[in-house]
Amino acid sequence: MTLTCLALLVAPLRNTLKTVTLFALALYLGFAIGAAGQAQANENQTDAQVLARIQTYLSAVDSLQAGFIQIAPGEPLAQGNFFLQRGGFLRMDYHPPNPNLIIANGHVLAFFDRSLESRTIIDLADTLAYPLISNPDVLGQDFAMVEKSITQDSLAATFISTTAPEQGYVTLSFRQADDDLTLEGWTIVDAHQQTTQITLIDLRPAPELAPSLFSIYDVYS
Repeated sequence: MTLTCLALLVAPLRNTLKTVTLFALALYLGFAIGAAGQAQANENQTDAQVLARIQTYLSAVDSLQAGFIQIAPGEPLAQGNFFLQRGGFLRMDYHPPNPNLIIANGHVLAFFDRSLESRTIIDLADTLAYPLISNPDVLGQDFAMVEKSITQDSLAATFISTTAPEQGYVTLSFRQADDDLTLEGWTIVDAHQQTTQITLIDLRPAPELAPSLFSIYDVYS
């Protein structure tokens, strides 16, 4: 093949590659600009918009389960299983050697120490678990949003009781993709300014949770 013929073959190929490259670059820039625009829109949301998004997400939750990791001051790292059912039902079952078990049955929250076979009961509405597991309408009413933090892929909102602000506050953390939220965990700062952080692992729907998971009466039987 002569150099002239070779040049005739290479020139169209160069043009084709240039066209493909420019097309790919245009697609990439379009995607990047769109993603940046969406991220900017998310980061500029008002308090009312953030509150509405969280309420919408929690309202759509029927039941969930996950593993969890807990970091608390003066305690070793703890792990366990998390179960939530809309209507005020919660179970946090800690793995040994941690003896703790927390159950909310829709009315009260019970704290069990299995090493002592003890049980402490608190009205659910008086706990910082209430905004997470009760009716989402309590957010913005019984619990006011006092702070928010938004990035391209995360959202966190801090809530404090409007009737008992001295009990501390809770920050709910979510992963966000476009307009979709997924609960990632929460952080509680109690009345003594002690911080406890819960991170959820492998959160998923749990369509068939046994009612016995949320019973506070037969733990030691």
